[in-house]
Amino acid sequence: TSSGGISDLFLSVLTSNLEKGGYTMVTPFTNTTANGQTIYVATATKGGDTFALTYYPASSSNDASSIQQQQINKYAGLGYVQSPDSTSTEWIGLLSSTQGVGVQLLDSSPVEGVLVILGASPSPIPVPTPVPTPTPQSVLPTQASVSGPTSVVQGQPATFTATLYSVNEHINVCGAVNYYVDNYAAGGSWNINPAGSCSASSGSLVLAGTDTKNLSPGTHTLKIDWLGNSEYGPSQAVMTFSVTPSPAPTPTPQVTISFDGANEISHGAVFELSAIVMQGNTPVTTGTVTFSLAGQTYTATQTDSSGIAGRWTSPQFSPITQVGPYTATASYTGPAGTASTTLQITVT
Repeated sequence: TSSGGISDLFLSVLTSNLEKGGYTMVTPFTNTTANGQTIYVATATKGGDTFALTYYPASSSNDASSIQQQQINKYAGLGYVQSPDSTSTEWIGLLSSTQGVGVQLLDSSPVEGVLVILGASPSPIPVPTPVPTPTPQSVLPTQASVSGPTSVVQGQPATFTATLYSVNEHINVCGAVNYYVDNYAAGGSWNINPAGSCSASSGSLVLAGTDTKNLSPGTHTLKIDWLGNSEYGPSQAVMTFSVTPSPAPTPTPQVTISFDGANEISHGAVFELSAIVMQGNTPVTTGTVTFSLAGQTYTATQTDSSGIAGRWTSPQFSPITQVGPYTATASYTGPAGTASTTLQITVT
């Protein structure tokens, strides 16, 4: 016959081995179900102590080893698990109330399994002396504040100021705060420094032009977050500011220079060269104009008195005796920029 999975003969042998080890059975092994698994439970006494016995049948030696490890792990935290290696009845005599829990592997086919003997009054685990929890010291409340421009031009730097105030002491204190633009970390911590309290830190936060350039036009927030320390409690502050688009740069009109006068001169005669300098539609009256022709170079430092706006005339060139074609050059340099032009001139 069987008892729900294992034979009555095996249960009888198991009971007999326990009795040889000094145990007196109080209730015989009966099968029950735990977590969907059939197990066998019994109780026994030895030396005046009562033990709870549980037998876990296994389908193979490997299964038995797995169950053994599970049970060892289950009771290992108690600190007094016994797991004898002997496959004889010797292990039964090793267990007593002073050893607490025994986990024995039964690995002889066809009765593989694990027997757990749990003492009713195992050796007590030493209770550690509790470490007194230190009484937390109260911290002083703080109030953080942040101020700065309410309007920032995109791509331009902006300076903000933070203050950390001790409410009870009525003084400003210093410390490193984290700061965030639109709830994103804006670069790390920011040291705030009331005058005379922290010599190596600063109370101003500068968002560089490269920072504001990445902010879209519209409303944004700047938050500072003081986490507190052993003396002062945490606090936060938030302000809003708007970002306006950076105005488009006004293009600088290109400076132009052109000759003004005939492109033919007589050989053996003195002569002058003239040019008109303009920036867009505006005559240019400051700077210098240098004229070159046939190895001669002269510079005009101001416009002439002809009344023509932007007209520059060179000093007199020496006569050119050799007839033929020549290239004249006029070059402008000044506040309006630079420009140069050439003119083909014939000496007759």
